[in-house]
Amino acid sequence: MNLNKKDLISKIENAWGSVKYPGDKKIFTPDSYDNEGITDYFAGTTWKGHSIENLRRHSAAISSFFTPIAWHYWLPAYLIAENDLDTPHFYSSQEWKLLEYFYNVSKVQ
Repeated sequence: MNLNKKDLISKIENAWGSVKYPGDKKIFTPDSYDNEGITDYFAGTTWKGHSIENLRRHSAAISSFFTPIAWHYWLPAYLIAENDLDTPHFYSSQEWKLLEYFYNVSKVQ
């Protein structure tokens, strides 16, 4: 599938358009210590409008500390940001292959 960045963002927005906010108490895994401010940063936000810098600062959230429902909710923020980078930051090539398989997305060049 060959999409330009605008089309890919539109596809992501359409796919996640009806996903409900998980709630502030369902952001961070309950058995971990949030010393990176993940809950404070994401609480009350949508998955739209996050800068690459802020997502980098909170990259442990997507890789380790989000609850499954929070991971699903904020995944599009990281997918959109990853496509704006010249080199992958949030996902390894193996993780992208899994995302492409499960979500049928392609990294746009």
